[in-house]
Amino acid sequence: MTIMKTFNIKSLIAIAVMASVIVSCKQDVITLTPPPVTTPETPTGSKGSADFTKYVSIGNSLTAGYQAGALFTEGQQNSFPLILSKQFSIAQGTTLTFNQPDINSVNGYNSSYSSPPSVIRGRLVLFAADGVQAHAVPTPAGATGVPAPYNTADLPTPYTGDKTKLNNFGVPGIILPQFLTPDTGNPAKTAYNPLWARFASQPGVKSILDDVLAAQPTFFTFDLGNNDVLGYATTGGDGSIPITDQTPFATYYQTAIGALMTNPAAKGVVSTIPYVTTIPFFLTIAYNPIPLDAATVTQLMGPTGFGGYNQVMQGLAGALTANPGTFGLTSAQDHFLMECLPQVQ
Repeated sequence: MTIMKTFNIKSLIAIAVMASVIVSCKQDVITLTPPPVTTPETPTGSKGSADFTKYVSIGNSLTAGYQAGALFTEGQQNSFPLILSKQFSIAQGTTLTFNQPDINSVNGYNSSYSSPPSVIRGRLVLFAADGVQAHAVPTPAGATGVPAPYNTADLPTPYTGDKTKLNNFGVPGIILPQFLTPDTGNPAKTAYNPLWARFASQPGVKSILDDVLAAQPTFFTFDLGNNDVLGYATTGGDGSIPITDQTPFATYYQTAIGALMTNPAAKGVVSTIPYVTTIPFFLTIAYNPIPLDAATVTQLMGPTGFGGYNQVMQGLAGALTANPGTFGLTSAQDHFLMECLPQVQ
């Protein structure tokens, strides 16, 4: 009889526990609540005394939308003048038209890696020839093995749109004197730039300045002059790309700005020329600037290289450890100093 009672009590406890578990595991019904709908504020702005009706941009690579060593469609679509024009539309209170001389090329043309007509390369992309992403290096589009859509490149072709409606007059590579002379569109002249000739109204007859004035800008951005020293600096000042002397540079600059201001109602922004030595070209340090082979390592670590330096450090460490008091150190200070003494491994 006692056994039956014990069994019944244990059974009741087990049933109660199971019931509580079943109840506690019951899935709650989730009520889906849609997120609150918020209407973004309409951006507003004030144009002040400026008139952005006809915004014209003047400059070189940055103005044109040149990126990754080439002028290509996506780069043009992200040019800073196009971005500015969208903000000017807000300030002006109406959608402004901003026309660029479309290059119509996915990857463009990279002159540094091309040798026409047999070798045509485009913008730089990160590509790992062995498939290991960590080994990816800048590689021109169109190079062997580079996958689509980066497997093509195109020579620049003439702009077929309405040249009289253009707003962006950025031409990659030009220096200030090229802005003023018609020779920039003449292939027989040293000032020739094919990226200008492709959309010049009359190549070799009209200068970039001429076409800018014909556009009758009410507002302009002027970003020229940095290339007048950049090429000289990046070639180590060896004279292969000359620097524009200060006196003629001042004359060129005054001529350009003076011509733009012949319309008294026009306003604009003139960019200053940055210190070219602050750009990554001059500051980037390669992780392996000195290739090391076994012979070079042996020489560096030998007695005439870092091996001799290490011997000196080891001797000093031995003297400090043997008698730190001679150097006015406690044992704790000596231990700390031992950790700090450098050696080349």
